[in-house]
Amino acid sequence: MSISFRRRDDRRQECDCARAHSHPLRVTCHWLRLDRLDPVVQDPPAFILAPGAPMDDFSLLDLFFTLGWIYILVAWFWFLITLMADVLRSKDLSGLSKALWIIGLIFFPFLAALVYLVARGASMNERRREDMAAMQQPRHAAAAPSTADEIAKLASLRDSGALTAAEFDTQKARLLAS
Repeated sequence: MSISFRRRDDRRQECDCARAHSHPLRVTCHWLRLDRLDPVVQDPPAFILAPGAPMDDFSLLDLFFTLGWIYILVAWFWFLITLMADVLRSKDLSGLSKALWIIGLIFFPFLAALVYLVARGASMNERRREDMAAMQQPRHAAAAPSTADEIAKLASLRDSGALTAAEFDTQKARLLAS
């Protein structure tokens, strides 16, 4: 077993003395002066970045440019997804033409997006307006019960004894009059 030392002038020396390994905190050798030697570190810890590591020359301006490009990339994909949704939502396109537009947007995104906006941009806006108007209209409540249903309910109430015959006749006349 030997301990490897490196001199400050980068020459290696080996120490095979038994005294050098008798105690882990004391490394002595009768022929080495330890004040001129540095122990050789074979594997530095992973968290220590050596000079010239990939992030050493990454400035704050580079960070802002990277964030800008990420923003542009996310906006581009958002735009492509919006175009694909419009293609699929369009009722005036056949299934084959929808498939061709989607394939074009996947394989030739810049050209297909430009052609789609020129050819179908106005109808895209109209479809979006129709969707917004449909979303803003109030939802109709469930259909009101028919007159026959109301009379059947009144008859079940009369049969159970909750209504008298006179009350049943007045309510029935009111329902038939309306």
